[in-house]
Amino acid sequence: SRINLGRDKGNITRINQEKEVNLTYMFNSDINESKELLEAAREEIDELVQSMDVPTGIAVEVIHEENDFIFLILAAFVLIYMILAAVFESTTAPIVLMFTIPLAAIGSLLALLFTSNSLMNANVFIGFIILIGIVVNNSIILIDYTSLLRRNGNRKQRAIITAGLSRLRPILITAITTIVAMIPLAMGQGEYVSGLGAPFAITVIGGLTMSTLLTLVIIPTLYSGMEDALHRLRTQSLFMKLLQIVLFVVAVICVYFWTY
Repeated sequence: SRINLGRDKGNITRINQEKEVNLTYMFNSDINESKELLEAAREEIDELVQSMDVPTGIAVEVIHEENDFIFLILAAFVLIYMILAAVFESTTAPIVLMFTIPLAAIGSLLALLFTSNSLMNANVFIGFIILIGIVVNNSIILIDYTSLLRRNGNRKQRAIITAGLSRLRPILITAITTIVAMIPLAMGQGEYVSGLGAPFAITVIGGLTMSTLLTLVIIPTLYSGMEDALHRLRTQSLFMKLLQIVLFVVAVICVYFWTY
């Protein structure tokens, strides 16, 4: 470890009438991508501070900030589900609508890998959080019009086909305009732009492209299939329902222990 001395604008704050000076540090991307390297680097920071000759009357406290992006993503999931459940007055319809998010995640992952960008990047997570709210719009447009057609007397299959044909153009236009607007940021050549803006834009472009293409096929299929599955589930006996729940819990436990 080494300390680089430089000049910058000074800032002194007061807490309980005591002066406080805040210094920030950051590691390069190679260290941030590895949990083991990150922990080792933080230990070096702690040892470096402990070895310093601090004058009497001055206290030094090291705070290692954690990126709570997983919590933010889960919170975004919950909030979007609550809004969709309230609007559609259903607990199952939001599940179909939110299935575009995994599709977007696949697109973002492929785009980042293809462009050799780091996956464990704060700008990537920020882009994905914003992407969660964007990609759901396409499925909302599609399923909402399908429900409207069914309320007007159309059969389910005819309503799905009609909604797909009539909503294809607005879905593609909104997605293309967003993608085109992100392209200059994704292709930025400046050091600041390429380091900060490019991963964010690539995440949005990849996720929105993949989700838009697959939403027109997978979401209508899920909408039709889930309704039929729920109907069969309601007609099953209590024993079969309990058996399926037990098998599902066992499968989740097996996957958990197999992974860890």
